[in-house]
Parts: sequence; C-alpha cells; structure tokens
Amino acid sequence: MRSTFVVGVFVVFIAIVTGNMAPRADASTGPIPLNRACLENLVDQYLAAVSLTTPGGCRSPGK
Repeated sequence: MRSTFVVGVFVVFIAIVTGNMAPRADASTGPIPLNRACLENLVDQYLAAVSLTTPGGCRSPGK
C-alpha cells in the first residue's frame, strides 16, 4: 500500500516537473492575410489537382 502511494506521488511530481519545462505555444491572434487573388489561385490549383487522373500528379506545397 505504501509503495503504491510513493509511486503515485513520484508520477505526479514527474508530471508537474515535465509540464513546467515544456515550451509554450502561443496561438496567433491576428487576422490571416488572404486576398481574393490568393484564394482564386488556391482554388485553381485545387481544381487542377482534382482533375488529374494520376494520383502521383499532385504537387506538394513546398515544391
């Protein structure tokens, strides 16, 4: 019984320590800068990719 309590306290302690050491990830709160031309280009690329008959024909965003 006592060893279970000690293990439980140890697990809680490790969780608190590692949780405080984790880096913070603050979300963006500003507006996303999209305009009509950007959205039209995105839709054109999407429709072009959907119309392809070969599955390997889609480009990745980084290329």
